[in-house]
Amino acid sequence: AKFAPDTDTLQLKRSMLQIYPKLVTMYRKTSCWSDKHQTFGVSLHNVQAFLQRGRLFDRHMQSDHLPSMAFASHVVERRFQEEIKVFSEHYLIRYQFIETFLRVAEAKL
Repeated sequence: AKFAPDTDTLQLKRSMLQIYPKLVTMYRKTSCWSDKHQTFGVSLHNVQAFLQRGRLFDRHMQSDHLPSMAFASHVVERRFQEEIKVFSEHYLIRYQFIETFLRVAEAKL
């Protein structure tokens, strides 16, 4: 993973498969559509509200760290830029949404 280079990618994928359906369900319930951004996406506000309701903010994961985690999930390595078919500058699309939650999980370890 780009944010955890020492992590065994196969192990991470196996762990993610167990909760992936729940993450996609969360994404679908919190995403929105707009003519302005032409894609489904989740606002940072919705992610923050979700984390607050789940009482996930603490000394390891503070609410003011969330914007930088979400911003980091927008970064695409040059070698993958042509593979990205959907992109939104203002909202988290599915892979960015999931990456943001992985960053939150890593912060809470």
